[in-house]
Amino acid sequence: MSHAELTVNGLFRKLAGSVFTYGTGMMLTNAVGIILLPVFLRYLSPAEYGVWALTRIIPPFIGSILSLDLSGAVLRLYYDWKKEGKEKESLFTVWMFTLLWGGIITAIFAIFGEMVFSLIFNQVKFYPLIRLTIIAEGINLTSLLALKLLRIRDEAKLYVVLNFLQVLCTLSSIIFFVAYIGSGVEGALYGVLYANASMFLVFSAVMAKNCKIGIEIKGLKEALWYSVPLVPGNIVNNVFNVLDRFFLDKVLPASQIGIYSVARTIANILMMLVSAFQLALMPFFIKVASERDDFKVVISKVFTGLFAIFTFLTYTVAVFAPEVVLVLGKDEYYESFKYVPPLSFAFMLGSFAFLPETQVLLAKKTMYSSFVYSVKFVLFALLGIVLIWQMGIDGVILTYILTNLAALFIYLRLGQKFYPLDLRIGELLFFIAIAALFWFGAMTLFPPVPLLSGTTIFLKGLLSTALLGVIVFLYVYWDNFLCSDKSAKV
Repeated sequence: MSHAELTVNGLFRKLAGSVFTYGTGMMLTNAVGIILLPVFLRYLSPAEYGVWALTRIIPPFIGSILSLDLSGAVLRLYYDWKKEGKEKESLFTVWMFTLLWGGIITAIFAIFGEMVFSLIFNQVKFYPLIRLTIIAEGINLTSLLALKLLRIRDEAKLYVVLNFLQVLCTLSSIIFFVAYIGSGVEGALYGVLYANASMFLVFSAVMAKNCKIGIEIKGLKEALWYSVPLVPGNIVNNVFNVLDRFFLDKVLPASQIGIYSVARTIANILMMLVSAFQLALMPFFIKVASERDDFKVVISKVFTGLFAIFTFLTYTVAVFAPEVVLVLGKDEYYESFKYVPPLSFAFMLGSFAFLPETQVLLAKKTMYSSFVYSVKFVLFALLGIVLIWQMGIDGVILTYILTNLAALFIYLRLGQKFYPLDLRIGELLFFIAIAALFWFGAMTLFPPVPLLSGTTIFLKGLLSTALLGVIVFLYVYWDNFLCSDKSAKV
């Protein structure tokens, strides 16, 4: 059944199914760092965990350079190629080009990269840590293409199975080297390398099944024409996400970077869940926009509900941060909990930019995404030079908040210019205000102490349930959309 034939309630059910299916795969992939946290906190000191966190700067830094983001072109162009009967040859050509280009750039970085990376890191050795990370990322390129292909072909079950297999392989390999062998950060990186090498064979089989040997230059040109303009912005955006640790590497010892990174990993639970929604939403919005006359109303309502969920999740992560740290880590990591709430708030602001960014992409104005990414990068860098150098971790958090606020404002202006929607700003601000009030209440009633309390957890759970009830009530009855939308089919 097409999206045009569904009722509004039917659309939401279909979206929920897509979020569950594809979101599960995405959350599995992004959950590796969280699942491994108890292992790392038991077998690594804060300084060693800080070094591990610094090595995680490298994949975002080089990922778009190695791949040219051609997997995104597959997602966008697959059905255009299929209409021409050239999808298999185009896929094969893009895959071979990716392996050739990525292999050459990986080799250059691995052999000559010390000259570059010695300028980036103060506390991470190129041999063997950075080189291992580079090689592992180069091996992973085929997986990016294969997973995007499964998404656009709507092979949801296989997508989830392969994500689960990749996560299981990575987890088992890292745990073996870190917990059993006891080889620390270097062992963790060897674990990633061996896991990626194993999964390369699996993802290559997926690509081979959907490809046909043949060179389709037109398809490759279309893919490069689509993806290459996005590369600078994606590089900037990816590097933006690791600039915090780049600056901290210059001003704090690795042990303090480890403390901060624990807090960031916990706060990043929110972004993991946001990514799960984003994975399903873009194809959903494209189909809704092409098949329904009331698409702007539907998109606006979906986003309002989505950000209500984000707000609640931010509150939950922030309010239970002390308990999470106590369960996961040793006493030497406990202080990290105090950084979780402000980091969660900063990430929430970043997640809100998904709405106007989607407006820009639906309007096919992708160049403006690169512009906003560049603004974020420059602003974070300028603020970071002052705030992080003066305030350390507190400076990072303040820089994140100010940068994400500025980027959100710019994106909102661009989104409304190119693809105007009813943004329902008042409702979103009210959600945030209510959640903030509940959080301050919880912190006042239950001040953090380094001791787990079942009673405190239970009472915090009651407060969270109450907040969820308030948010759901406000969402449903703010304008009674589902009952009053006369254009919806019933």
